Amino acid sequence: MIYKEIIVALKEYNDRLNRTVLVREDVSLFELGVILGTALGVEFDHMFLFRSGKGSFCDPVWIDRKNEYSYYDKKLNALGKKFTFIYDTGDDWEFDGSVKDENVEMNANDIAFLIDGNGQGIWEDNKYILMRYLDGEIDPNTDEEDEERGIYFPWNYEVEKFSDFDNDFDLIAEQEDFSDLVEDNLVELENARDDVRGFIPDSDEEEDYDKEDVDLMSLYDGAFDMVSEYIASYQIMTDDEVKDIFDDLSAKIGEEAALRKIIKVVKDELDQYIDNNEMLKNHSYFVKLNEIDEETYS
Repeated sequence: MIYKEIIVALKEYNDRLNRTVLVREDVSLFELGVILGTALGVEFDHMFLFRSGKGSFCDPVWIDRKNEYSYYDKKLNALGKKFTFIYDTGDDWEFDGSVKDENVEMNANDIAFLIDGNGQGIWEDNKYILMRYLDGEIDPNTDEEDEERGIYFPWNYEVEKFSDFDNDFDLIAEQEDFSDLVEDNLVELENARDDVRGFIPDSDEEEDYDKEDVDLMSLYDGAFDMVSEYIASYQIMTDDEVKDIFDDLSAKIGEEAALRKIIKVVKDELDQYIDNNEMLKNHSYFVKLNEIDEETYS
């Protein structure tokens, strides 16, 4: 099997957070994003995309301008030699990426191998604090959170003190089951995508849905996690708080009415953010959400 060597490094601190992987030359850009995200330790609670001189590559539901393409339809060679990998467009973890010219031939069929790295990994929802540490604003020996100074540890990594981020990269431990973990993440993300098919249009062909035909409760399973994610990402409420509100309302007024209330909360709370963010404003999820109003289902 032919593999290509790819390096991604945090734009602000190339030497502090980076990964080197070998990937099969036939991978799609969606698969590549999952490989890089897995190598960087993300939980995939947020979207990822690629940018290069050839355009931008992302999930089809985010495409709203020219030179943007589905990362499901494009292969590695669509990126060129230099690219930018972005995870979580709210926090904007931007990585400089490069594809080595040389082919690596191996007697293997694994989708990818992790071969080097520095830095603990991406701290989900916590780039601002990590950057304060990397910029030298937080003492490396800080071993307690400080709410008044806005200093918190990441939730997706165990950290006893901030300097843990720069501990020697344990390549052997990180390599263990790496390829299997990538495959598991691919399956999980594909399943999640299947769960919301029909709720989020995948293409222009699906935009002519009739909102009167929408079964509100059928949206719940596919939409609830997404609703919670956006609320949590703007620090309006945590996922657990949203779930508690829904459960309490369900017990009192039933699931359909509770979901209508939750949708209204989302719309009211996020309006100010959506109006100031063109990408969110045009996202098919919010376009559809705004067409599901209380009057329609009263």
